[in-house]
Amino acid sequence: MTSDENKLKQLYFIKRILFVVILLYVLMFFFIKASSFSADNADRFIYDLRYAMSGDKSYDTIAFWDEDIVGADIFKGGLVTLTDNTLAVYSRGLYRYSAHSVVLHTPVLKVNDTYILAFDRGGTVAYIADSFDLLHTLATDGQIIDAGMSEDGYTYTVTESYGYKARLTVYDEDMREIFFWDSSDCYLMSAAFADDMIYAVSIVPNGAYIDTYIHCIDYTSGKVVGENIVSSAMPLSWAVKSGGEFELVSDDGIYIVDVDSMQRVYSFAYAPERLIQNEDFVIYSYSEYSYSPASTVVLVDSSGQELFALQIEELSYIHSAGRYVQLISDGRLMILDTLGNTVLEKELDIESSRLITDGEVFVLLDADKAYRLDLEIS
Repeated sequence: MTSDENKLKQLYFIKRILFVVILLYVLMFFFIKASSFSADNADRFIYDLRYAMSGDKSYDTIAFWDEDIVGADIFKGGLVTLTDNTLAVYSRGLYRYSAHSVVLHTPVLKVNDTYILAFDRGGTVAYIADSFDLLHTLATDGQIIDAGMSEDGYTYTVTESYGYKARLTVYDEDMREIFFWDSSDCYLMSAAFADDMIYAVSIVPNGAYIDTYIHCIDYTSGKVVGENIVSSAMPLSWAVKSGGEFELVSDDGIYIVDVDSMQRVYSFAYAPERLIQNEDFVIYSYSEYSYSPASTVVLVDSSGQELFALQIEELSYIHSAGRYVQLISDGRLMILDTLGNTVLEKELDIESSRLITDGEVFVLLDADKAYRLDLEIS
């Protein structure tokens, strides 16, 4: 056997070993990630593997050139951005998976663990996408007030409806209409999915005040099965918590709402200036005195227990993602645990309009660039 034949045989053997190693890695990956397996996740993994084997590098910065980014969020560890004409999805390494043409005048972007939703507030079109494909384009009869999606692909729209205050419509994962509900007395604002229920949030003028109504609707039958009223309170935020309960944040406090009951679990002593709600916490800030440069940042859990209250100077940003709280104060990023202890602190040398994070991935976004921050939380 010649030396060239030996080299070819060795090369073939090395390729076989490499193939087996990659195959084992893929099988191990899917075994570990079986609970979150989906065609989209598989496509992302294969794309990332090919990208890594091509020798191309990941990026710390991406430029948007002349694009006017009006919406951005973290999606599956990567970045998704929205302009009035483009919906783009990026990997964790900030290389682009896909870009889709859209037509939006007042773009709104929402994401969950499975899907991306972009819609035109005041318009009549909504788009549903994943990492690579524009899955559905939905055209509504009335102008869209709000829209949202569940993890399993169900969609709701709140639209204007002739002769009524508004209409709530629910669609299945194939964009087939399941039911619609016209509200004759309440001004519908938004909704949220919870198992087989959807909670609709609306307001009703009551003299000089506003009352907030929460309608609980079984969207498999389209029947209203419960209604709760928060008198003299304006809704600020709402979400379904990790335990499945619906939580409403109004200008006077935090309420836990069930089909036939409601309980205020927390009261605001001062009006919130900034407020973020996720499935586990509500974080808000207030200033006791209008002339004070210091703000008090408060974290409240789902039971209404105040976990910490800290005074922060020159506060410009608050967020809560994962099990941590993110603050920006005087150009400094601070990450706190749920007891208010600082677990990471970093000076930001980049002028940024905002920080986008899911608690693990951190991206600074300004007018024409996105910067990925490599942070390790101990």
